[in-house]
Amino acid sequence: MDNSDMLSYLEFKNVGPAKSMKIDFKRRINVITGDNGLGKTFILDAAWWMLTRVWPTELNAKAASGHMLRPQNPSKPATIKATFDTRNKKGTTYERSYNKFNRKQQAWKIERAKPPIPGIIIYAQVDGGFSIWDPVRNYGTNAIYEKQGKEPPRGYVFTPYEVWNGVSAADGTKICKGIYEDIASWYTTQDSAKRDQFSAILEKLSPIDDPIKVTGTTRISVDDARSFPTITSNYGKDVPIIFASSAIKRIIALAYTLLWNWGEHSLICDLLGQKKEHNIIFLIDEVECHLHPKWQRTIVNGILEIMKVLDPDAKVQLIMTTHSPLVMASLESKFDSKQDTWNDIDYDKDQNQPVVTLREFEKQGTVNNWLQSDAFDIADAASVEHERVRQMCSDVTTNPKSTKEDWDRCRAQLLDVVSGIDPLIRRFDAAYSRRFPNATLDA
Repeated sequence: MDNSDMLSYLEFKNVGPAKSMKIDFKRRINVITGDNGLGKTFILDAAWWMLTRVWPTELNAKAASGHMLRPQNPSKPATIKATFDTRNKKGTTYERSYNKFNRKQQAWKIERAKPPIPGIIIYAQVDGGFSIWDPVRNYGTNAIYEKQGKEPPRGYVFTPYEVWNGVSAADGTKICKGIYEDIASWYTTQDSAKRDQFSAILEKLSPIDDPIKVTGTTRISVDDARSFPTITSNYGKDVPIIFASSAIKRIIALAYTLLWNWGEHSLICDLLGQKKEHNIIFLIDEVECHLHPKWQRTIVNGILEIMKVLDPDAKVQLIMTTHSPLVMASLESKFDSKQDTWNDIDYDKDQNQPVVTLREFEKQGTVNNWLQSDAFDIADAASVEHERVRQMCSDVTTNPKSTKEDWDRCRAQLLDVVSGIDPLIRRFDAAYSRRFPNATLDA
């Protein structure tokens, strides 16, 4: 029996984009699709809060996302309910949490109790920021904080700037050195353990034929005393990491944050004589953000594998959103309905609200088929103009009353969006010749 912990269910009433919403999760991969504005990020924000009992913006007011969710209708009761599949000495049980919004206090009522999941919670926001909750560092009290006469922080929320440049506590204590300083130190101080782990993680997250590699460090300015890590570029030259593309920075930030978190978790466990936590719930918004299509094809598998680099015993529940047909196609070889889910959000005109559907994952074979599947609901895998002209051609060719002028106008518009050798124009011309056998077609 797999005795890992997981979030298995969320239910909302009078909060979010719908009057009510329910969503189920399983133990490994949970992918959420749907149009913009239907509630994908909302679900991740709520999941983070139910798992940690704190909103990201409560921990860091500079965070651009992760604000407290509020009732859709302030005059009516609002609730958020979650189910957690947790372990105990007897086996697998279910713990339910039911939270109500207090109108007078303008806050959610939460009982001070043991967190529902004892594992590590990581939330990768779409803007490049990260939220991290560690049961060893962020819950209860321990000897380190007792000695200082204070409670531990309730979690860590890093803005994109802080991920790269580091962040300090209010008293000046350095919490995280940041990507620039940490990675540079791994390569200048010959910290082979961290360097090897980071290299292995980057390799897992990169396409097979185009891995990201850190090559060393360099100064970039006479006015900046820092040494910046350098990486290999697609054109064979070393580039300071500060000048890397958005996609490369997304991958590096992901790799660094996971390594930093695991390193801190392991260090604190060693200091306190506690066992390391192998359970991880990873929330990631728009997993394909900034990535080239060939990177989108490998990113999910890479995420699942990188935790094994850090911890061979890691058990990861991945809950992610995506707009990418390539990400969906990449799941075909690994999706297992016993441990994975696909939740799709559509707008229901009759109910006048978004509706979550737990869909059966069916292999589509190609990206075009995924575009036209329930995941994305696009009628045509081509441009909007191409779709419009195709419909016009269908209307003209099937209408017995259409005139030669209708056909000529349709053909002219068709040639504006396709080449003269496109199968569509060939089929149209064949139909044209049958309808008007004595007419001459322009080249």
